Amino acid sequence: DLLLSVYADMSNTCREYANPDRSMLELVLAPAKDWINKSDQEIIAATMAELEKLFPHHFKGNSPAKLLKSHVVKTPRSVYKATSGRQDCRPSQVTPIANFFLTGDYTMQRYLASMEGAVLSGKLTAQAITKASSTNASTHLESHANLQPTTPKPAKNAATV
Repeated sequence: DLLLSVYADMSNTCREYANPDRSMLELVLAPAKDWINKSDQEIIAATMAELEKLFPHHFKGNSPAKLLKSHVVKTPRSVYKATSGRQDCRPSQVTPIANFFLTGDYTMQRYLASMEGAVLSGKLTAQAITKASSTNASTHLESHANLQPTTPKPAKNAATV
């Protein structure tokens, strides 16, 4: 099992952290219950060991990666533990109900429950809606293609009766 559930190189994603010689990593360990009572030093040591396993080429050679600064924030229940074999339990964005779609970090997409997962789910939902609306529009046009034009009858309402 991997220790790190989610990580991002903030120097690649946020302009204010950009530096060609350094990286600023944001890391999430989950589930929090396994780490919440550990010291900051234990968490940092375990994180560095995990990073070395994931990115061994950055920790070898003449200029190995080294930790310059760290800050541990403990937030219980912020991220659930990813359990093997559970991905298939997530619902699709498309439902069996016409014009009813789901979106959210809990739906079928490649990320954990996170902001990134919610954004990706929204994108997948938008694609599904676009596909459904174009399919419905072409079906609607095809079903009316063979109809002969007719002269509209005057509408009957309270004002014309």
